[in-house]
Amino acid sequence: MGVVMNTLDDWRSGIRVADVNSMMGLGRNLASLLPENRVVLLSGDLGSGKTTFVKGLASAWGIMEGVASPSYNICLIHQGDRQLVHVDAYRMKTAHAMDGLLIEEFLAEPWCVVVEWPEMGICDWMEAVAWHLNLWIGDDGAHWVRLSGCADAST
Repeated sequence: MGVVMNTLDDWRSGIRVADVNSMMGLGRNLASLLPENRVVLLSGDLGSGKTTFVKGLASAWGIMEGVASPSYNICLIHQGDRQLVHVDAYRMKTAHAMDGLLIEEFLAEPWCVVVEWPEMGICDWMEAVAWHLNLWIGDDGAHWVRLSGCADAST
């Protein structure tokens, strides 16, 4: 990725992603903008780059191994400069199923909780500290990422 995103305005406008390395670069870039102790909600179709984006976040915090889709585990925890809790909510059956994971009970500061498929349901406490990202594949096959809302609107 040749251009460094210095403001959230770039993110709110939507960013075209050229390839896998660029998607990871966007993750690293967001890691530098994201305040500590935040939730990142990643909405997007299968194959839109959600897990690749999380790999970029992780690498920015010194987590180099083991970042994969938590589809079968539902929740994976990684420790680096920031604790990364990676959740895949796709298979959750009810809106309150995430409450049963008791994520807030084992968070160690500084932390970041990333939830793929948040439309399946998130914990009430998450919304107050959440940054919402939408990922999609355009008609021309290009991948896109847009910040649709964040708890720190003034940032």
